[in-house]
Amino acid sequence: MTPAELLEFILAMREKPKSIQARKGFGEALVEAADRLLATQPEEKTRVLAVIAKLETLHRMACNGDTAAEKSLAESVDRLKDDTHTKIAREVRFLLWERRTVDAEQTPVDTIPGLLSELKDYLAKEPLNARHLRLASNTVRVINRIEDDDAREKLFAEFGGLFAKSSNKELARYGKQLAKTEKNAELVGKPVELSGRTVAGSELDWKKYQGRVVIVDFWATWCGPCIREMPHVKALYENLHDKGLEIVGVNLDKDPEAVLEFLDKNPLPWETLMGDETQAIAGSFGIRAIPNMLLVDREGKIVAISHNCESLIPKLEKLLDAHPAAGGGGTEPDHAKPAEPPK
Repeated sequence: MTPAELLEFILAMREKPKSIQARKGFGEALVEAADRLLATQPEEKTRVLAVIAKLETLHRMACNGDTAAEKSLAESVDRLKDDTHTKIAREVRFLLWERRTVDAEQTPVDTIPGLLSELKDYLAKEPLNARHLRLASNTVRVINRIEDDDAREKLFAEFGGLFAKSSNKELARYGKQLAKTEKNAELVGKPVELSGRTVAGSELDWKKYQGRVVIVDFWATWCGPCIREMPHVKALYENLHDKGLEIVGVNLDKDPEAVLEFLDKNPLPWETLMGDETQAIAGSFGIRAIPNMLLVDREGKIVAISHNCESLIPKLEKLLDAHPAAGGGGTEPDHAKPAEPPK
């Protein structure tokens, strides 16, 4: 293609519906077109358009769990961090904040209040939309590192208020949920009863999990911490399933195609609930931050709650060792072909 044709291609692809943009190879093609156009050293307006298209595409792919896109995005940001064009600088600043919130999970706890204060100032000046969902979930993960309950609750209320003002319904709903009082402490000892449609299109049969130890995992494809935690959840399942562990996922995405695309690339060996009903399920448990995991004992009662599976392991192993599964195995998930998303 000529530079003019490449530009026309990029503009046309960016206008495609989400369902088409989610197709395999779409993002890679758009990124390649942007790179080819940039290699021609176009005039400034075209250069900026190509750069923004590439960064936005890589970000969308990274949010869907594409590790190669995540790496390419980080490399692109590093190359562009000194770019002076207003649009590019703004995009890079957003992406650097995403990285800072991820890195903050490993930094000393005493640095967290200062970072969150800076982040709050940044978000207060930004028009928040759907692309800020991953940054919002990262922020929650950072806040959860603060040990003081009152300080943590205050931060949840402040950031929840910011996200609740978003024009994006999903981010606004997430913000409102953050601002609510956490119910986790009240949930321990309460019975669990789940229902709804699975990714395979069937009704969840919660009764078949009776007598089993279950982790109910609340997650979303746009939640960076959820995606980073998923390999640990899978490893836990693989190690302890034969001893009696079951997992039921509760996906909180509003876009069913995003879920199906993610699971096509990252299949999970357990049942996952999806659809509008899952929001009500999360609300009934007071789920405010994800990932959020409920550990349910053989009597169907919640015994522990956590944002990561590692902290559940001591209680989990104790429950499994108390009543070893006879003959291993247990309830198998519905492996039917995923249902088509609702029209």
